[in-house]
Amino acid sequence: MMSIWRGIHRWAWCIVLVACMATAGCGRKEPAAVAPAPLARVGDAVITEDDFAFEVRRRQESGRPLGDSQAILQELIERQAMLQKAERSDIMQDPAIRRELENKKLGQWLERSLQVERDAVRVGDEELRAYYDAHPEAYTRPEMFRLAMLYRRVSRRDPEETTAALRADLEQGRAAFLADPATATQEGRLPGFGTVAARYSEDPGTRYRGGDLGWFEDVDRGQRQPTAVIETGFSLEPGEVSEVIAAEDGLYVVMKSDRREARVEPFEEAAPTLRRRLIRLKQEEVERTFKSNLLAEVQIEINPDKAARLALPPAVAPAPPELRPVADLVPQREEHP
Repeated sequence: MMSIWRGIHRWAWCIVLVACMATAGCGRKEPAAVAPAPLARVGDAVITEDDFAFEVRRRQESGRPLGDSQAILQELIERQAMLQKAERSDIMQDPAIRRELENKKLGQWLERSLQVERDAVRVGDEELRAYYDAHPEAYTRPEMFRLAMLYRRVSRRDPEETTAALRADLEQGRAAFLADPATATQEGRLPGFGTVAARYSEDPGTRYRGGDLGWFEDVDRGQRQPTAVIETGFSLEPGEVSEVIAAEDGLYVVMKSDRREARVEPFEEAAPTLRRRLIRLKQEEVERTFKSNLLAEVQIEINPDKAARLALPPAVAPAPPELRPVADLVPQREEHP
């Protein structure tokens, strides 16, 4: 029995000894890693081998000759020294200079962040078709009419003889057009009443373009002509000319010069423009989300009293251009003896 206890006792001491040795080994501290020495130090900045390698790659990509390695290192040192000097100079404190540098920095950052997200926007064919089918009104062109007119101003104070003479003049103009529409419109090259409008109409906005009023979808388009005139024009057949109409401020002759049928633009025709539009809408949403997330990451405080007192200077009208005599603008001929 005693021999057994002596064996156990020896084994216990061995275990304690091994544990002590392990503890002592774990307690030793490894020497701290020493940062590698830089390639060069310029003030508080360092130039590393990576900086040198980047400069070499930059020159290779731009096609510049590499030259001597020591010359490249010297240029890096000079550049860093100038950067530090520039940062400490009063020039860099100029608000205009700082804003220009900030704008360049923002431009580089946005090009590699927001612009990447914008460029990644895509619109698939299924999404395109779904939008087209959900908005049929956007691709349906209603029936449209093109109208033209002859006009003579009449005042209520005018004697009946004056009104009768103006009516007779308009009737003569109407008859002249109907007698030879091809000549009046120069074989269709002039719109509306063509040259007849210049002779018999006095509306300054339309008389020299055949009395043309443009295209109408409905009577209530917000036109400046009396509603009765537009309604009469709508009731005509294409090419038909009305009789002389008395309406509000004068006498009118109106013609329906053309007509377009209602038409639904096919999906295949609408797709290219629609795709560009949906991409633009998605890109705008990407930009709104980008700015919203950006502002959510920073704490913003606005002084309401100072913000309320902000004011802009009054607008300054631009100086009128200097007027010069026409003779000063015409090159003078050189007179030769």
